[in-house]
Formats: sequence, structure tokens, C-alpha cells
Amino acid sequence: MHHTARYHQISTDWVNDVPRQGASRKLIRFCLAEEQRLDRRMERRRSDVLDRHRQPHREPQPLDIDSRPAASFCGMDGVLRSGGQSQPCRLQLQHGPAVLSGATLRIFYSFMVPIFGGRRWTAISTASLLVPALWLGFAVQEPGTPYWHFVAIAILCGFGGGNFASSMSNISFFFPKARQGYALGMNAGLGKLGVSAVQFVVPVVLGLAIFGGLAGGPQMTAEGKALHLQNAGFVWVPFILAAALAAWFGMNDLQAARSSFAEQSAIFTRKHNWLMCWLYIGTFGSFIGFSAGFPMLSKTLFPEVDALKYAFLGPLVGALMRSAGGVLADKLGGALLTFLVFVGMVVGVVGVIAFLPGADGGGSFTGFLAMFMLLFVLSGIGNASTFRMIPVIFRTQHERALGANADAQARAAATRRAGIESAAVIGFS
Repeated sequence: MHHTARYHQISTDWVNDVPRQGASRKLIRFCLAEEQRLDRRMERRRSDVLDRHRQPHREPQPLDIDSRPAASFCGMDGVLRSGGQSQPCRLQLQHGPAVLSGATLRIFYSFMVPIFGGRRWTAISTASLLVPALWLGFAVQEPGTPYWHFVAIAILCGFGGGNFASSMSNISFFFPKARQGYALGMNAGLGKLGVSAVQFVVPVVLGLAIFGGLAGGPQMTAEGKALHLQNAGFVWVPFILAAALAAWFGMNDLQAARSSFAEQSAIFTRKHNWLMCWLYIGTFGSFIGFSAGFPMLSKTLFPEVDALKYAFLGPLVGALMRSAGGVLADKLGGALLTFLVFVGMVVGVVGVIAFLPGADGGGSFTGFLAMFMLLFVLSGIGNASTFRMIPVIFRTQHERALGANADAQARAAATRRAGIESAAVIGFS
């Protein structure tokens, strides 16, 4: 800036020496004024850049964040505020990309295990979850992180939906026919416990310096409370690494499960594939919708109730009942149990509506909670019963196509095709 100041002094002296020539002198003075204005702007920008670079070394600054963050996408929905007003529509939008991404990736992941092998694909797909977990941990530490970063993180969280599909396809090759309902229900039930675990664990770890200074300092709320928002992502990193290593060194690639995409793509011409997708939307789609909507509706319609205390209950109940639903489906049959589930869900939805507060208030949170728990129970059972139907349907279809005079070799080939197609449908749906 010393050279610039000297330049301005020389230029000013030169202008003063210029004969009074009216417009020419005014033009020169105007140019000098503009140059000084631009220099001041550049100096302000330079100061802003230096401030941003110094920011990590300053004490934690208060952030305008609700001190009661909710856990949902990637483990954290922290209720951000703008001008003192919460942004519920942004919280809702964060669910959409994750669910849409997970549903889309399921289409592709469902065909990967027979192509690449269960061990290799499980290890790689599990390790891919490190990307959204780490990105979230770094993004929440910077108050100026653009909103689109969180949308992108939510989209990457869809990797988990894809992993679910490939795990279901893989496990369907391991168990005997009579216990496939139990196996699929147990695998899916334990997998769905992740939703409840996130909603229960994240609010706890946000207040703890689990990683010390290694993961960054705390953020301060407007109330003066220290929160470690980065824990919402970083807390899952050790578990992801352990699972990926366990899959790589502890699993096997089954040669009997190997098949090409061309063999698996036969499901797109199967009517029962699309029928089962439709049924599964009604069960698992309902579970996802209930998991996202229950905490938000509770907080909105019953503001006097601390919804975070109950947010994890629904996914927990649904996950446990999916495991139990597999056993019931093996005993009662998947078709009958699925029918009963849909009838019960109609009753549950009517019950939820009956306990909602009206224009003049009223309503009952106890009844609202009970009806939602019923919906979670039924959707969990329905998830298991629909999956129990798939192997039975495709095995029956291939056996009928053989005819009564088929030899043992043809029956073995038909059984193999039925297994490959049912595994693909389980993942695809």
C-alpha cells in the first residue's frame, strides 16, 4: 500500500500542475477517485481473506443453532435458524435427496453381488460410507458452509440404501428354503436398527468431546452451550472401517451365486417382480416415511412434548418386528401375513388422524404415539412378509414352467435360475 499511496501523491501533484483546461482536468480527477475507490475495495477483500484464514485459531464463536438437534439424515438434522426463525422446509428437503438416492442406488446395487462377488462388493460398498461421514464431520464445523453441501452429503448417504439391497441379495443364497423368511427378516431387521441407533446416539455424542482436539473444537449455541456437531459424522467412521475390514477378511465369494447381468435382467419381464415392488413400497416405503415424519409431526403438532425422547422408538420397534415378522411369515405364509398387515395399517392411519389436535387445540399425544407405534410394528412385519413371498413365488413359477417330465438336471437349473432371479428381485424391490 506504500507504493499505491506514493503513486496517488505523484498523480495529485501532476494534476495540480496541469493547466486549467475544464473537462480534461475533471476527467483526470474522476479517474483518480475511481482508482482510490477500487483500492479501498481490494483492501477490504484482503482483510476478509485474512480473517477467514485466522478463523481456526480463534475461540469458538456462538452459532445460531438450536441446542436440541434432531437426528435424521447422516445422523444430524441440527435445527438451523436464520434471523431467529427455524427452517423446517430445509429439514424436510434434507430427507428427500437421501431417500431418493438410496432408492435409486438399490436398483444398481441389487445386481452387483452375483457379478463382483459378495465379499469384494460388501467391503467396497461399506468403505464408500466413509465419504459422507467424513464430509459431514468437516462441513458442520464451518458456519458458512453452503446449503448445497448438505444436500450433496444427503445424496451420498444413499449409499446406505444401496448397501442394504446388495446385502439382502447376498444373504438369500445362504439359507435353506424353509428358513429364508427368518434369514431375510433378521438381516433386514438388524440393518434397520441403524436408523434408531443414529437417532438415539447422535444427540448424546454431540455434547461430548469424543475425539478431543483431533476432530476440531466445539461450536457454541446462542445459549452458550458447547456442541461438537462434527461427531454426527465422525462417530461412525471407526465402525465403518471395522465393518469394511471384517467383510474383506471374513467373507467369501460364492461361486454358485455368480451370474451375469443378462441372467438377472430377466426379472424386468417378470410380472411378479413389479407386483412385489408395489407391495414393498407399501411396507418399507411406509416405514421410511414414518421414520422421517414421526419426529417432525410430533415437534410441530405437539410443541409442548420433547419429541427427541421418542424419535428413536419407531425405527427401533419396526426393526425388531421385522426380525419377528420373518419367523411369522415362515409359519403363516407371506401372502396371508402381508394382507393382514395392510388391513392393520389402514386402522393405524385412521387412529393417528383421530388423535391429531384440531383448530381449537385438543388432541392426544399418547394416542398419537400409540397409533404410530402400531404403524411401525405393522410396517416392520410387512417388510419381512413381502420378502418371504419372493423366493416362494419365483421357485413356484420356474417349477411350473418345467412340467412333470423334467429330469433332475433341468430341475437343478430351474432352481438355480429361481434363486438368481429372486435374489435380484429382493435387492431391486
